[in-house]
Amino acid sequence: MRRRIDPRAFGRAGELVGPRQRAGRSWYVCEEYELSAGIIRMKPDIGAARTKSYTLKPYKPLEDVPDLFLRFARLHKSTNFPEAALSWSHKYGVPGGDSQGHSSSMESMKLSLFWTEAKRAWIILTMYEAALNRDAQTIRDLIHNDLYRDDALEWSVDDFREGWSEAEYLAVALLTPVYDVDSTVQLLCRRSLEVLPSPYLDPDPSNVTSSWEFDSLVGAMYLQMYWLLESGGDVTRCEHCSRIISLGRPHPGGRKRRSDKRFCDEACRQAHHRSKKRLQTALPDRDLTVTQANVREH
Repeated sequence: MRRRIDPRAFGRAGELVGPRQRAGRSWYVCEEYELSAGIIRMKPDIGAARTKSYTLKPYKPLEDVPDLFLRFARLHKSTNFPEAALSWSHKYGVPGGDSQGHSSSMESMKLSLFWTEAKRAWIILTMYEAALNRDAQTIRDLIHNDLYRDDALEWSVDDFREGWSEAEYLAVALLTPVYDVDSTVQLLCRRSLEVLPSPYLDPDPSNVTSSWEFDSLVGAMYLQMYWLLESGGDVTRCEHCSRIISLGRPHPGGRKRRSDKRFCDEACRQAHHRSKKRLQTALPDRDLTVTQANVREH
């Protein structure tokens, strides 16, 4: 079964982080956006053209939309990208800049930059899925495609060789997402400490906690992918439904789950067993049919 990164995978990875760290800052969505002269921008309220007054709605992307990176990456394959990007902005706001920390703005974004960043996110997601599935062919196709080669390789194109082995392609499939996501998070995100409010103004050290902050919506999205990559050593995937299974302790004092856990629950274990049994039952009939056909031919 081919492994695909779906919204549940991002949600499960975020759950492993903890609610306080997922809180982060808010991002803002304008009531109306417009696409003009190749730029998606907030549309001012009626009668407020001079003062540029906007109706903004806040939300917490790390909590409210844990799979936002996935939704952003999927934009790259939209048949009508300008329309898809405008619709996406009405739901989540503009990305707020690029993954290198340039052109940061909550009000507007060039459509060309929007497309470039969606393409980069799609490449990262595609390469990580290829690494999960040990699919060297997908990486070959990316590297041989002029549209993706520069983004799919972390080093100079001169270092690329036509005769790479499968292991080398798979190394690129994992190393590129790791390096790209890590460098973006290091640039656009940070952990911050705060003291939780106390009704008695008691300076209790146990009220000190941490949360993630981000400079742009791009940073928040890459942080979600960072958590997904980070969870790789502490999770496995259900053999039946492919959902992420945490192998860590359910609580600080709990016992760590077995590293050979194969299914997320008893229902998946039984469903997998039934499907395997049906397959085994069907195979003899198929072989018998082929044998009878061969007899008739002779």
